[in-house]
Amino acid sequence: MRTLATMALGLLFLAPQLASQVHTPVGVKRPAVVERWGKQLKENEKALQAGEWKKAKRATDDLLDEMCSRIEGGQGVEWLLGSAAFLRSLAEAGLGNEAAANWDFNTALTMRPELSEVDLSQYGAAGKMLEPWQVPSPVTEVAGLEVGSEETLKGEDSPPRTDLEPPKKIRAPRPKYPFAKLKACADGPIIIRVVLDKEGFPRDPRLLSVQDPILGFAALEAFRNWRFRPARLDGEPVPVYYNLTVNFIVPNCTNFFARSKLAKEKG
Repeated sequence: MRTLATMALGLLFLAPQLASQVHTPVGVKRPAVVERWGKQLKENEKALQAGEWKKAKRATDDLLDEMCSRIEGGQGVEWLLGSAAFLRSLAEAGLGNEAAANWDFNTALTMRPELSEVDLSQYGAAGKMLEPWQVPSPVTEVAGLEVGSEETLKGEDSPPRTDLEPPKKIRAPRPKYPFAKLKACADGPIIIRVVLDKEGFPRDPRLLSVQDPILGFAALEAFRNWRFRPARLDGEPVPVYYNLTVNFIVPNCTNFFARSKLAKEKG
């Protein structure tokens, strides 16, 4: 098992590529923001190792908000988002927020699969909470169940199995479109798979199909707050897999070059 520190060396090499894609105000040196994010990640990890859970949680929340509002694209996006989500999962675990810790840790794994090799024992009780999720466990599956997002309503419920009552949405907040992606006019479908537990809470998120990691992360951040009436088998609540397709669309793209590029990619 490796430590997070041994996996962090890539940031120094990723900074130049990321810097060219980060949305920044006039007069701000682009490489500086990526270097600052790297320093903040290290500071947050130190706070976690010191058991300063609330401090680390607030700082990582702010860091993820800034990343999502400023990164347009480029190499290493998954590394940054995955690292921050991982640290936030430890903060949530330290605060005893098991469901939030599960979501953030699995978000981190879908962005950075190599985090499954991190030695979590270095983070004490918080790390111990995350250990069972390093290897996903199978559950009953509702084959082919997909729904469309509130943004486009393109998907429909598939016919359920006759012996299983499918889950029903009772709360579904819309994803927030990342500010920096407006400039690039980024859109496209994001397919997410989660486990809906016996209480109707989504857990263990995975990105099955994603063209843009920032849009994928935005979709995950919204989906974590969805709530369901749980699936039932023979009248009893059961955990099931659940697929969601989120279609991000920019209705009024004013970037001619981005619009032309998207048109070519779509044929």
